Amino acid sequence: MWFRTFPARTLLCGDGMWQQRLSSVAKETVRVHNDNLSKLFQEPRAVYIHFPFCRSVCGYCDFAVVAVGAHRNQPPPRMEETYIKKLLKEIELTSTLVDLAKTRGSLLEGEEEGHTLYFGGGTPSLVSNESLYKVANKVNSSVRPQAKCKEFTLEIDPGTFDVNDLDFYTNQLGINRASLGIQSFDDDLLKTMGRTHSATESRNAIAMVKDTRLDTWSTDLIFGLPQQCSETWKHTVNEMLQYQPPHVSLYELMVEPSTKFHKLHKSGKLQLPPEDKVIDMMTWSRDKLEDCGLRAYETCSFAIQGHESKHNGLYWENAPYYGFGLGATSYIGGGRFQRPRSLSLYSKFVDSLEAIVQEEERTQTHSHENKIIGCWKQGVSEKFIEILMEDVIMLQLRTTTGLNINYFAQCFGQDIAERITQKAKQLQYEGYLEEMKGIDSSGDVFYSLTWPKGVLLQNVVVVEILDAVT
Repeated sequence: MWFRTFPARTLLCGDGMWQQRLSSVAKETVRVHNDNLSKLFQEPRAVYIHFPFCRSVCGYCDFAVVAVGAHRNQPPPRMEETYIKKLLKEIELTSTLVDLAKTRGSLLEGEEEGHTLYFGGGTPSLVSNESLYKVANKVNSSVRPQAKCKEFTLEIDPGTFDVNDLDFYTNQLGINRASLGIQSFDDDLLKTMGRTHSATESRNAIAMVKDTRLDTWSTDLIFGLPQQCSETWKHTVNEMLQYQPPHVSLYELMVEPSTKFHKLHKSGKLQLPPEDKVIDMMTWSRDKLEDCGLRAYETCSFAIQGHESKHNGLYWENAPYYGFGLGATSYIGGGRFQRPRSLSLYSKFVDSLEAIVQEEERTQTHSHENKIIGCWKQGVSEKFIEILMEDVIMLQLRTTTGLNINYFAQCFGQDIAERITQKAKQLQYEGYLEEMKGIDSSGDVFYSLTWPKGVLLQNVVVVEILDAVT
């Protein structure tokens, strides 16, 4: 079935390990075996900011969120103020550590092209406009201040903003893309999920967004919900298409551990649609969206040409990215690490960064022996390369572009590329993959998942490819 989130091996750290990991980013000399992997050690071009506040926790949600009350339009002022202060502090201190890392050769300067900024949650539109502005200003002044932001996305939920807020988001905050959490146009299903908005509020929210000057906007829908039938799903998709969205994300419900739905499922109180019905919903909706010009470009994502998410695209490319805030994950210097998921532990984590920065600044060295130049041939561990290769395989297969054989040859060697090609040809013969040639003069060869067979059995294909190279 479809993956809900992209795969990532994430380091979950206690206080001591946090310090060790972040210090290493500022101290260690990068050692990669060729220039093709050097982008992993560049300053990230994507920035994700997590705003954890929600009116309530949805039954399916396993994100780091803080419920503030079903009828509140904003978190308690003191709670918001405390969190924003810690968030601003984390961004500032991390920026200092990254500057030290670049000075010492642990990170390369980022590419000149613009970065992306994504405010997610949680429900960012519950946060005051003043707080959102402070955070955006801090990012733009301390994280890649010379690079223009080419895409700024804000997640907004129906019933949590009005036309005045939208005017602020677009004209003062500076967003050019909104992501609407619709999920369904069926009020009964919205209540089952634990959503606090109604279908009417969703329709009003879409109307307001369409009246703005945004470059683009997106919406999320969920299928495979408890007691959901094909008719209600088709009604939701058809109604959404009436609004001509330039981008739609379709997510299959995943019952994750430690969620309300998981507890109900274990006790036999959660009635989910049969798997064959869920597959029917998936296949019908993908075909329907593509008939309306919304092309699948990733497992869960559909867009009119030119409206694909630039921010998420960097994830699929396995590019480095910053993550700030409660439970957020970063991918810097070839390693992924996640912040604590509780407010108290997150506060302690941010406070610990200050001591790290002071120590790093005190011991700063300008020795040219620590620079990156001349270090590429020293190599990295085989385990690092193996993990990286597995991640790239899983991420590339999520996209409709598919596996880039030339990329594997350049980064991991001709032997690996040939082993992938051999397995890919077998899977092509079996109907899971199709071969495509690059549209430019490079002659690159790609293998992408077929629809519907390859996509529906994506996990099987991933395992087959991984077994061929590990």
